[in-house]
Amino acid sequence: GSFFEDEFTTDKQFINAIQRSGNKEKMRGYFEKIGFAPFTRNYLSHKNVRHELTTTAGVADTSIDPMAEEYDNLETRNSLACEFLNAYNYNGELLRATIERTAREAVEQALTRPNTHERVLALAGATTHGQQFKVTGGHHLTSNDFFMAEEVINLQAEQKAKTAERKARHKQQQQFEHAAPLFNKPEKDLIVKDLDALLRFKLGELPGNLKTKADKLARWRQVKDADYGATLNPWTEEDEAEYAELMEKRINIEDTALGRQKKILAEQHVAAIKTLSVEERLKIRIALDEAD
Repeated sequence: GSFFEDEFTTDKQFINAIQRSGNKEKMRGYFEKIGFAPFTRNYLSHKNVRHELTTTAGVADTSIDPMAEEYDNLETRNSLACEFLNAYNYNGELLRATIERTAREAVEQALTRPNTHERVLALAGATTHGQQFKVTGGHHLTSNDFFMAEEVINLQAEQKAKTAERKARHKQQQQFEHAAPLFNKPEKDLIVKDLDALLRFKLGELPGNLKTKADKLARWRQVKDADYGATLNPWTEEDEAEYAELMEKRINIEDTALGRQKKILAEQHVAAIKTLSVEERLKIRIALDEAD
């Protein structure tokens, strides 16, 4: 409804919560308090934070946990006190306390070595920057390994497609071998198993809605003279040899965009050399000899 001002109406200024709590200075204060910006990690000093005695190469490491050195000193003082009690025939072991230590490796190693087939395959399967960093240990994106990994992805897609084609053509060959002896068999002599074999060859798969022999026979009469793509394309020995070669193929730098561009430049240089004078060619020969 409508709004009418009267003597009971009070004008109030509503507070913008986002403006008050999310302004630039307040956000800076929050970040500084918890030690995020600047990065002092003040939050680790809070009483509710659980600490550990972290070590690197067997030495307390405060870069992981700021309380590591203090915990190490506490354990040392406790050990000295217990030994003192033991020296005066008391059982100081009852008071001995040990702190569980959490160790880490000083240097994180890459999972693979540069310029190896294993690194290229690992990079091809790495889909995030973190995975790529883990594989290479932080190698740059313009290295040969990254170029070859990109081509490996294309090769794997080609291999997958060829494998699917091989499977389909083998299946079609088997269906043909089962159906071929039945092509000239009189309809009245066809049993359900025969009709299943004929329909599988003609249609690729047996339709699920054909439940009875009469249904299958009627469907066979419809499709037996029609072209449903059942042209036989057998998988030959030559096809198998090409398939084996494709599956064993390894990508080299020559197979990459970088390698192809290098080949184009080399061909362009050869073509350009043919247009040079004798003196210009002699200069190139001298430069090549010096490079060797």
